[in-house]
Amino acid sequence: MAENFCTAQNPKLQLLGKNWVLAEDIDFCDYVNPNWDESFYNSTYTDKRLASIKENVKRLGIYECSQTQWVKDFFAKYKHNYVDDYEVKKFVDTSLSTKLLHMTQDVDINKLDEKDYYAYANSIGLPLTYEEYLEFTDGLDLMLQSDVTVAKLSDINASE
Repeated sequence: MAENFCTAQNPKLQLLGKNWVLAEDIDFCDYVNPNWDESFYNSTYTDKRLASIKENVKRLGIYECSQTQWVKDFFAKYKHNYVDDYEVKKFVDTSLSTKLLHMTQDVDINKLDEKDYYAYANSIGLPLTYEEYLEFTDGLDLMLQSDVTVAKLSDINASE
């Protein structure tokens, strides 16, 4: 998105003298995708933050809201619009950072040996060498995405 705004062949923002000028209207629908929706891709949290998140999820009735037909229809739309990525990779592939985030939330990154890393990385199109992966994950202590579904945050034993 930022590249499109400033450095594309026909950028939406242009520097004229000392001022940035909007060259054409910006439609954020061109950039917003399911990765922006934390109800579809729940964030992961530190242990300290997780306690307050669970409390808020219960207090606000977020699990119940996630079961409404409107939300289910929206998720179906996401999956339909990004079917190639979603069916194969189980996430919407929009950038390198999305791939990295998905990987760190989907597998126990501290237990991947080189062979398993390449098998997983190839399945999602992650273009990092094993050495780059080790450098990126050095010192990371992340929860798995499967530990932070809306149902689990609500302490509800339901499959999503």
